[in-house]
Amino acid sequence: MKAVPMLLTALSLGAGAAIAGCTDPATMAPAARAVEAPIGNTATQDHNASPARTEARNAGLVSKCLPLAHLTVHRVIGPAGGTLAIGPHTLTIPPGALSRQVNIRAKIGGKSVNVIELKPDWVVFETPAVLTMSYANCDREGRTSALTIAVVNDTLGIVDYVSSSDDAATQTVRGKIPDFSNYAVAW
Repeated sequence: MKAVPMLLTALSLGAGAAIAGCTDPATMAPAARAVEAPIGNTATQDHNASPARTEARNAGLVSKCLPLAHLTVHRVIGPAGGTLAIGPHTLTIPPGALSRQVNIRAKIGGKSVNVIELKPDWVVFETPAVLTMSYANCDREGRTSALTIAVVNDTLGIVDYVSSSDDAATQTVRGKIPDFSNYAVAW
């Protein structure tokens, strides 16, 4: 008869652990990010498309990087375009990509992945900007496959990929980005 109470106790503990795991942010779905008051060509945007990005499959961030120093850079860029250097990374906004002046904030550092946070997150470009991210501080773990830039949420879950090109000689990956978000170097 002792086996039945022990079995019930084990089942209760297992169910409690499963329920507690449901509140772990790492197991929860990423929050949708709506585009608010876009700056750019609203006439060519697909207004019927969902503003949320969908979870990407077979995802993986390059996660063996020496953390970069914390750095936050602010710069006002407008219709004339401009370039913003954020540590080893560069954001190039072409002329005409913005319809008005925007106070841009870019933040990096302190993580074992190369991730950049670009704000304000409501900015949508008229024409894509070019983000160049370095991975010189990362271990490729012997992999020879090309790297890419991924759109990530605040908990570093990959939600989308950016069309990118990997330059192994300069240890950088370059991609055209349609808006401000969080971006990271990925496989």
